[in-house]
Amino acid sequence: MNMKNKKIFTEVLIAAALLLSSSFPVFASDTAEVKTAAAQTASVSEFKDAVINIAQIKFPLTSINGKVKMLSGATGLEKVTFKLLDSIFEADGTVARDSGEHNLRVASSSVKFADIQKLIPSLAAFDIKSDFKLDCEVKGPPASPVLNAKLESAGGDFSFPKLAGELKGVNISAIKLNVTYAAGKYDIQSLSFKALDGSVNLRGIYDPDKTSETALEFQADNIDAAKLASYFEKYAGKITGSLRTKFSVKNFMNEDDMSAAGNINFQNGVLKDFDFLKKLGEKLKSPVEKIDYDFIGGDFDLAKGKKLDFKDFRVDSKILKLKTSGAIGADKKVAAKLFAQAEGALLGNKIKNKKLASIFKKAVSEVKLNFIIGGTVDDPKIELDMGQR
Repeated sequence: MNMKNKKIFTEVLIAAALLLSSSFPVFASDTAEVKTAAAQTASVSEFKDAVINIAQIKFPLTSINGKVKMLSGATGLEKVTFKLLDSIFEADGTVARDSGEHNLRVASSSVKFADIQKLIPSLAAFDIKSDFKLDCEVKGPPASPVLNAKLESAGGDFSFPKLAGELKGVNISAIKLNVTYAAGKYDIQSLSFKALDGSVNLRGIYDPDKTSETALEFQADNIDAAKLASYFEKYAGKITGSLRTKFSVKNFMNEDDMSAAGNINFQNGVLKDFDFLKKLGEKLKSPVEKIDYDFIGGDFDLAKGKKLDFKDFRVDSKILKLKTSGAIGADKKVAAKLFAQAEGALLGNKIKNKKLASIFKKAVSEVKLNFIIGGTVDDPKIELDMGQR
């Protein structure tokens, strides 16, 4: 792909300067079809409701209004407004033609995120129902322009369907998006917002020529686990605490080949009413329906959106410590090993005779057992590992 085709997003923002004047038919014939009503002087053209169809993209610039000046080696714009998709923009500054450098500012008081996604496909991995304020600069020479865009919004609704189908309509605030375009690549330097009493930040690089290499880095801190769990029917009301996670998602534009890897942990909360805990309690001969935990977490690797591997996933609490490694297949079948360390107090509570229970708690400080986990996510099977040392 040549540089002309690579500069799609930049051309959208500077096309008004490059193409609005009939004094430069070579630009129009090479890249666009121009329909306009213009009043011209020797050096100034004023456009009213002009339309530009750009060959490199499928979205025309419409409702173009404003003055364009022909300068020495450059084209000047004076508050030129135009519409792209469903968003309205205003452009001021100069666009260099053959030499010199661009010095262009494009702004909008209301850019729809759906329009941003169409221009930068890598942002289609998630969705934000919100309008953004845009402030954008285009600098550099015509052969290698650099675009810096800043977008802000007071709030909206966030969804991440490609990673978690149930994670929809999360209320977010203080949204900020910084994007740079140069040398044919989009650098999403930061997309940050507040959500669920915590903060979220995403970043990544998108190359239209190498979409399979597109990666998105995701980080969340101090997320309210109970509020997050409320979006998932299976976990609602079963977990509290503070969530932190950091992971990367690769090739998310192709769901069949999407992969993710990273770390997730919860701190200082409660687990309750999990079927797995009940079954573990049966094996330990003591009810484990609720755990006040200090830490839960570990590393994970999601291969091609199907198989989930987890390593050294820990649950730390005062009465019970767990550590597990294994995998969950696309069919939800579980294959894992679990190490459990139970305090004597947990097992002693099962003894009805209070005197014997007290003796047991003092004599047995802890019990260590290994288990094999099978079955499925919805119906786990726990068996004692008879091969343990």
